Amino acid sequence: MPATPLVLATRGSVLDGLGHVMRARALAEELARSGETPRLLVMGDGSSEALLRHSGLPFEYCADDHALATRVEEIGAGSVGFDMLRFDPAAFSRVAKGRLTFSLSPVFDQLARVDHLFHRTIHEDPAWAGRTPFPRIHKGLDYAIVGERCRRIPTPVYRAHLKGDPLSLAISMGGADAANRTLDILRALSTARCSLLVWVVLGEAYTHSYEELVASVRGTKHEVILIKSNESMWRVLQNSCLLICSSGLTPYEAAFAGLPTIVLPERPEAVFLVRELEEKGACHMLPPGSGPERIVSVVEAWEADRSQILARHMVGKRLIRAQGTRHVARAILRFRR
Repeated sequence: MPATPLVLATRGSVLDGLGHVMRARALAEELARSGETPRLLVMGDGSSEALLRHSGLPFEYCADDHALATRVEEIGAGSVGFDMLRFDPAAFSRVAKGRLTFSLSPVFDQLARVDHLFHRTIHEDPAWAGRTPFPRIHKGLDYAIVGERCRRIPTPVYRAHLKGDPLSLAISMGGADAANRTLDILRALSTARCSLLVWVVLGEAYTHSYEELVASVRGTKHEVILIKSNESMWRVLQNSCLLICSSGLTPYEAAFAGLPTIVLPERPEAVFLVRELEEKGACHMLPPGSGPERIVSVVEAWEADRSQILARHMVGKRLIRAQGTRHVARAILRFRR
């Protein structure tokens, strides 16, 4: 094993969401099981602390990008992995000097400067075409990182839930949901003609009004359960037959669990991240720019013909395997030798 420490740098906040921190934690836990525990350096507003404080992993907060670069130098890291959207170019130059670098995020603004990219789908961002230099890309569903807290739903259990009335579905728009798309989706679902049992999963960084969420469906025939959850999110979602989410990590975790998704992309350029899951039948992605009202017709059609939901449950469980995190960890350890 290499003597120099391995660092994973990530960022979590109300603005950035918490998905990057969750993925970095999942990889750090797998690396620790392989015998090398990385140091987690975290930036953001502190909203990610609940995801890390019980992990048993060594982590610390850095005030900004240059403070993180200083800690990398002080630690004497030989390799640094990034899972975030943005990083100061000058600070990146300090981190990368004489070190192996990699990214777990395909939308990292310093992507062209890292040595390796681990990418969870065969599809690439069209903006990457012809760019040089560019990292070595390790891509495909075999590299989808799924945390150990994400558990598969046994098919007999899923079938039993699917036969129940009303249809049980969940909404999870990330740990922060800064744009409060959860409220927009609930308002749209209030117009659905079928009865629904809606589990609304709200993350640690959700700062909007819970009362407003309740008021949005008052007077409808739907049942709504509001849940604040991070660690136990997938235990909660095992009660659902369908998940409405964004285009980040959640559709992949949901496919692994066997929970079909309706994906509402945050922005048009994020479509490539979920396209493979849609092509293979694990999810339904709304067209870029669609409003949440487009969700209603899909939910009504699937509620009337639940075989469509069951088919996606079966596809998802076949597509995403449990070994993705291990593949990434082993590749990182191999490159460091």
